[in-house]
Amino acid sequence: MEENCSTGKSIGACNESEPGKSTVRHGDAVDTSITPEVGMQFETHEAARLFYDQYARHKGFSTKIKRSWKRGRSDELSAILYSCSKAGSKHENKNTQFERGTSLTDCKAEMRVKRMDTMKWKVTEVVLDHNHELVPSSVDLYRPNRCISSGVRRKLKKRLVCQPLSTQNHMNNIPSEMNKLLDIQPISYLREAEGTVCTPADIKELPGSYIYIIDMPGLKSDDIKVQVEDNNILSVCGERKKNEREDPEAKFIRIERVGKFMRRFTLPANANVDSISAVCRDAVVTITVAKIPPPEPKRPKVIEVKVG
Repeated sequence: MEENCSTGKSIGACNESEPGKSTVRHGDAVDTSITPEVGMQFETHEAARLFYDQYARHKGFSTKIKRSWKRGRSDELSAILYSCSKAGSKHENKNTQFERGTSLTDCKAEMRVKRMDTMKWKVTEVVLDHNHELVPSSVDLYRPNRCISSGVRRKLKKRLVCQPLSTQNHMNNIPSEMNKLLDIQPISYLREAEGTVCTPADIKELPGSYIYIIDMPGLKSDDIKVQVEDNNILSVCGERKKNEREDPEAKFIRIERVGKFMRRFTLPANANVDSISAVCRDAVVTITVAKIPPPEPKRPKVIEVKVG
């Protein structure tokens, strides 16, 4: 059995359709300057949700389905209550040791639509006031609005299959992928890091220097490049290329030994970038970075006391 309108501050009651109200169909372009009003009609509840979502994006909040009603014992929807995503409040649990934060503010903003006998959906209740700040510039950060297009998703899947990388390399590539989505030109070292393998490394601190020990399997000293970027980033990279003298009739079933190796380290504040040496032995690169000696303590100035 169908329920009555939910409680809350509303602009209008559950009245019948008003003359002059237009009907919005699913797929129609929605004018974001239009404010939800009691009496608006939609062809489907999806069209109503689309209208409320676009209105919310224009104002600076996200939406959710707070509640829905069905007609009798059937599965047919009879009414839906759309609300601000910050509606509701967190239930306290005394048995919880650590409380997690919540974004719920018990916001009352909502829009309820009801299916009429004409099979159209009509707005029967609207609450526009929010009890929190609306930030249109941050609306894409809300969880309901986070999405990746199908084209970008296919490109990422293809890259994962063609270039199997370690978890750390995937994390290093995230800034570059985000810059591509936002059409921001990535900085050079992030662009060069794509498709590279992160090799193991050890770092030791001695009284007068820092020692970086990095595995570069299958590489000669001429294939390894060590440099300092931005005066505080130690970059070690190399590339193992395919042997051009391979038998032309040979067919590779798997190729994993060919590729780039790269590691980057942020140098300590007391590292002397003008005193760095590197040695490659048995495919292991050992880099020694000298420390800047600490300043000598100032000696007290001795003043001679004369006897007057």
